[in-house]
Amino acid sequence: MKIYSIISSNVEHIDQRSHPVCPDGFIEMTGRRPDEHHIASEDGTWREDGSALDRAKAAKLAEINAACDGILNAAVYDYPASEVQTFSQQTAEAQAYLADPATIPPLLSVLAQMRGITLDELAEKVMAKHEIFSLLAGCVIGQRQALEDRLEKCRTAADVMAIDVTVSLPEMG
Repeated sequence: MKIYSIISSNVEHIDQRSHPVCPDGFIEMTGRRPDEHHIASEDGTWREDGSALDRAKAAKLAEINAACDGILNAAVYDYPASEVQTFSQQTAEAQAYLADPATIPPLLSVLAQMRGITLDELAEKVMAKHEIFSLLAGCVIGQRQALEDRLEKCRTAADVMAIDVTVSLPEMG
């Protein structure tokens, strides 16, 4: 039995005659095609089709990103988007105020007045929430980056599929 294929194709022609002949435009292969994701190389070996690997990697990266986004989006779910957009400003103003109480933070001053609490109380609350979210984000993003590093090293679609996308939450105490 001889196996033939066309270079860069997943066509597999099996000739079981006693005196097989390589068809025109085909090359003799070293063995059977492992699966439908492999194509013929010039040296007669099968290699994984790069486009299949690229599609598998793109799908796995989307899965990784969705898992992480789901956790981080859930952490701010109870806040309106307009308020979330002010988080970095609130943090910067709280840091500046706590470093120098003579600083007048424009956003935090109004927020504290509207809530009926002191600027000191609000700055402490903002920093406490910032520290918790930073711990969560660092834990989740670090795991996402580690999964992406593993994904970049994958050489086959099977390697990609073997990656278990599990993101653990930090212990909050």
